[in-house]
Amino acid sequence: MVLKPQDTLLALKYWSMKDQGLRLSVRELAGSIKVSGGEISKSTRRLIAAHLVVERDGSVHAETSGLCEWLCYGVRYAYPVDKIGFGRGLPTAWNCPRVKTDIRPPEPPFVWSVSG
Repeated sequence: MVLKPQDTLLALKYWSMKDQGLRLSVRELAGSIKVSGGEISKSTRRLIAAHLVVERDGSVHAETSGLCEWLCYGVRYAYPVDKIGFGRGLPTAWNCPRVKTDIRPPEPPFVWSVSG
C-alpha cells in the first residue's frame, strides 16, 4: 500500500484532534479537510498499515513518534519536488506565501505538480 499526499494531511488532522481532545465523525472529518468520507476510510486504512495512526477504543489516534519521523525524514523522499519550469502546482516551503524569509527563493519556483 502506497501513501498518498492526502494521507499525511489526514495524519496531521488526527494528531491535532488528539492534541485538542476532539472526536469527529467520519463525515465531520471529511468536511474539515474537504475530501469524501470514502477517501477518509481508505486513507485511514493506509495510515494504520503504515503505523502512522493506531485504532484504540473505537477511535483513531496519531502515533506521534512515527508521524514526527515521517514528517522529518520521509515526506521529502516520498513526494519529491519536480523542477518543471512554469506550470500549475502547490508551492513548496521555498515559495509558500505564508512562509516569508530573507532567503531568496529559486526561480522558477519549486512546486508539487497538480495533475488535472
